[in-house]
Amino acid sequence: MPRLHERLQKIGNAPKQYQIDEERRKRQEEYRQQKEREDAEAIRLEKERILQLYRNARYGDIIQVNISGGSIAFIGERKGYEPLSFDLVRGERKRIPFYHHDKQITYQTDIWVAYDNNAFYFDVGDDQKYEQSTDKIVILDNGRWDEGKTYRPKTLDKSTYSQAHGIKVFIRYKLLPGMQRKGAYHYYPPQ
Repeated sequence: MPRLHERLQKIGNAPKQYQIDEERRKRQEEYRQQKEREDAEAIRLEKERILQLYRNARYGDIIQVNISGGSIAFIGERKGYEPLSFDLVRGERKRIPFYHHDKQITYQTDIWVAYDNNAFYFDVGDDQKYEQSTDKIVILDNGRWDEGKTYRPKTLDKSTYSQAHGIKVFIRYKLLPGMQRKGAYHYYPPQ
């Protein structure tokens, strides 16, 4: 009988499973909150970095991009979309929403794009190492972005997120206040 009593006493002193579970839950919650704070800070720093790039931009640092025609995937099926325009600063990667309207329903899909190393990247995903991926569209600056150039890039296969097919991409350098395009000279007659 003393052995049973000793075992019960040992069990009584051991932490209860619910206490262990509660401590684990608290640690997980603390970790989740810390991760959220770190993620929010990283997002804030990235936004500040991009804002600073726009503030300090010089001619050639910002491109204007227009995308139209063709089709991209909405819920796994290629469909037409609303043409759209956006700006990108050198070193920026962002998510661009594409919309397709079908009777009463509007579909949205987000495609990641980037501008870096004198190239425009389309469908890079949310991976920071997008330059290493082969499943994307890359358009290099061929010296024609001063006046603007329209490109008809390759079709992306079904393994890509956008599955872009037959799209047209127009790219040009954005004129900044008080600046002129390269090679643009204006004659001002004497007064």
